[in-house]
Amino acid sequence: MDTVGPRGDTWPAMAIHAGAWAAQPPAGPLPGAPLDTLGAPTLAAQAAADAIGRMMALHDPEVGRHHARVAALAAALAHALGVPQGEREGIRLAAALHDIGKIAVPLGVVNKAAPLNMQEMQQLQGHPQAGEHILENVPFGAAVATMIRQHHERLDGSGYPDGLSGDEIPRGTRIVAVADVLDSMVTDRPYRPAPGLAAAEAELRRGSGILYDAAVVEACLSLCRDQTVLRILAAGAPAPSLRPDQGQPAGPPADVPRLTLQQTAVMHLLAEGRSTKEIARTLGLGLGTVKTHLSRAYATLGAGNRVAALRAAGLLEPGGR
Repeated sequence: MDTVGPRGDTWPAMAIHAGAWAAQPPAGPLPGAPLDTLGAPTLAAQAAADAIGRMMALHDPEVGRHHARVAALAAALAHALGVPQGEREGIRLAAALHDIGKIAVPLGVVNKAAPLNMQEMQQLQGHPQAGEHILENVPFGAAVATMIRQHHERLDGSGYPDGLSGDEIPRGTRIVAVADVLDSMVTDRPYRPAPGLAAAEAELRRGSGILYDAAVVEACLSLCRDQTVLRILAAGAPAPSLRPDQGQPAGPPADVPRLTLQQTAVMHLLAEGRSTKEIARTLGLGLGTVKTHLSRAYATLGAGNRVAALRAAGLLEPGGR
């Protein structure tokens, strides 16, 4: 039987109407429902989620990689905040599928390098509702589909699709939102190069308590300080190249050599004065792997030594040692 969308369309015909879903009411619990108290997803639901995630990764590999990193970040945040195991697994699954609704948006819109027009923006902003619709009948113990609908909501009511604010946004959604923002800012997108980790931290600080939950932001910044975020990025799925930054909102110039996420993580720790053995222990990598990342990073940056490499990567001011 065909899947039927909010306009009565069958899949995949409903994809062309993704932008019109903003007017549709939530299919799951009402805003403000106590989602944080719900239990863990069943094994069957987890298997279904895995299958759906694999389908999305085949449709758009970069969304699949983004899902993997956001899921790892959200799980680490939930653990740091003391979220119970069952709820934590629901949050991880929601993060692992949060952009699944982009399958209802033409790839030409999702990956467009130029600014979106009004119609394209409406299509793109329909993806949270599309994601909820895809998953609403999967028997998740936690309200995964509802968290997916809400992951672009913001505390001050400026988000979408429902303009929720304050306590209307449950804890799980707040965690997924911060993880999504962080990963989005440390990876390249078709329409802009990655602003970088420093810029992501600055954005979270600026929005703490306004756009993003202050406790979740503090937990995220703490994970940045203790290298957990770098470990997740270094161990995560392959991703677009990323150059370390000094927090430039517009990202690095297009002609600057760009490093992979793993190379970036290693270079950040090198800039802190860590030895290769210390870097290997911090990131959970083999010593030979760290040396390989350094060698390839040096070659990409056209540098013959540590100082030149750090300067070329933007981690050392001109004249610095």
